[in-house]
Amino acid sequence: MGISRNLARTLALLLILIVGSPAALSAQDSRDQATGIPTSSPTGAIQGTVSRVNGTTPIPQVALLLYSASDVFLAEASSAEDGSFGFDLLPPGDYKLWAVPPAEYLPAFYNRQSRFAAADLLTIPPEGGSLGITVMLERWGTISGRVQTQDDGAPIPFAKIDVWTVGGGWVASEIADAAGGYRLSRLAPGDYRVSASAKGFRPAFHALDIAVTTSSALTIETIQVEEGGETSEIDIFLMTDSQAQPVAGDANGDRRVDITDFSMLAMAFGAAAGEAAYLESADFDGDGRIEIGDFSILAENFGSGEPLSAETLLIEPLATGVTPGSGP
Repeated sequence: MGISRNLARTLALLLILIVGSPAALSAQDSRDQATGIPTSSPTGAIQGTVSRVNGTTPIPQVALLLYSASDVFLAEASSAEDGSFGFDLLPPGDYKLWAVPPAEYLPAFYNRQSRFAAADLLTIPPEGGSLGITVMLERWGTISGRVQTQDDGAPIPFAKIDVWTVGGGWVASEIADAAGGYRLSRLAPGDYRVSASAKGFRPAFHALDIAVTTSSALTIETIQVEEGGETSEIDIFLMTDSQAQPVAGDANGDRRVDITDFSMLAMAFGAAAGEAAYLESADFDGDGRIEIGDFSILAENFGSGEPLSAETLLIEPLATGVTPGSGP
């Protein structure tokens, strides 16, 4: 007895549901086994070179990370000795590229952006095609100098240095050494302002003039950092502050107890007065030794105080004479 037409149709539908239609099987067979991209669909490529911003110096051994526009990592490549790189077999769509260079350069998204949201899109159109780009990277710059007392120019050890944008945004910080010297690296080229704070002193910006009296007005200097260069001798002079209300556990004088104070205490832990490693500003209980009692004081007050800000430095009636509107 033969199979009825309806039964044959039903069996055929079941077979298609289980193993797929002949057209679907053909499409699966045409997929690239390594990438999963259908070879029958248009694909594109992103190719180019990595160079210094001068446009003539190729940068080899740069890790190039490709992301989708929705921030999903897709692929990685490395620039060759001539700075060249390439991504092939990319389906149409929008991409973003993050470049991680050797240590002397700053990482960046294409095109010279530091944030994913601001990065330029690289678009492969529906018909496919190849994009040719140049990824330009900058060498970072440095600011260095010393922190000294305004009275006699004596070095202020272990002062906290903060770098700000001209608009007042915080950029980076560093702790000066025992001789008051500091060096802040990995700064993008641009204009900055630099401030210092230390226990027992009033915080202040580096300024064009050193104030002689509390009524002296001075101009906060804008410090230019050039690509690959060092801006040196950015010295900051602080006046003592006998009226300052100390914050228990604050070793660096920035009026807040945080991880920087812990680091300073850890560096001096176990040292006694008179020893090279002893740090008076971290001897919170005043017993002449950095020990567990000082750690307890720091731990009890960790997170207390108000963080120093550019606005604080400008608004407070500092002994250096900085007043609102006195900056450029």
